Amino acid sequence: MKCAHCQFDVSVGFAFCPGCGQKLAAAPAVPAAAPDADRRSATVLFADLSGFTAISERLDPEDVRRLQTDLFAALRSVIDRFDAYPEKFIGDAVVAIFGAPVAHEDDPQRALRAALEMHECAATLSERWRDQLGGPLALHIGINTGRVVAGNMGTSADAAYAVTGDAVNTAARLQAAADAAQTLVSQATYQLTQREFLFEPAGALALKGKAEPLQVHRLLGVDAVRQHDLRGLAAHGLEAPLIGRDSELAHVLSARGLDAASTIGVSARVRSSVGTSLKCAGTRSQPPARKAGRVTWDRK
Repeated sequence: MKCAHCQFDVSVGFAFCPGCGQKLAAAPAVPAAAPDADRRSATVLFADLSGFTAISERLDPEDVRRLQTDLFAALRSVIDRFDAYPEKFIGDAVVAIFGAPVAHEDDPQRALRAALEMHECAATLSERWRDQLGGPLALHIGINTGRVVAGNMGTSADAAYAVTGDAVNTAARLQAAADAAQTLVSQATYQLTQREFLFEPAGALALKGKAEPLQVHRLLGVDAVRQHDLRGLAAHGLEAPLIGRDSELAHVLSARGLDAASTIGVSARVRSSVGTSLKCAGTRSQPPARKAGRVTWDRK
């Protein structure tokens, strides 16, 4: 900035001009986010058609437009199914936001499932266009989770909802680094989804514009073995074993030894209170066999 009295170039942070000693006018405040914008956590997905430039060179422009229309329609249906926001479609690429404007507790998981379905859509589209293209279609996808500012951008006449922040830039860099038919996931997204999906380490990548290499993981698919048992703390890799109720738990489990066949399983009646879910979890870990007997358990 320049001093209003002597036009001396003054570095930001000076209260008085080093040239003439006059008090400097206050620097303009950094504008805050627009009233309709907010800070939030979101998962950003970038998907791009691999080899689109070569495809455009081989095809007639009208065929290229039809291919884009088919691709965007397929990807849009996936985005809508997972209740995400399609921020933009550019050329052969799509940007989808999971967590803005509508947030869900499992947005990172939704993004990964959407990525897997997008690859399936590309494979289906590849079969339909095989004769015209002479080669397979494949997407490369990048996914990252982080803090963003979400809201309308632009003047009132052309304002559009968008998200900004380093999380968006990182997702774009991951997409650019991914190979054909591959999805690269950041460490932040991996930590939130590692118990439900299968990954393989992709090492530390030096991404353009990033000061330090980033740990990256390659998405392989859904973990069909573990996904059915992810409730409560288990979804975060934690557990809270039942303690201090050994006699009650033993009483419930002993019902398995009854011989009559008129009743199936064991039922427990408890008054709602803190710890009830833990008590049920203690018996759920060993589901009763199809044995007879009924235990009524009132918590005092």
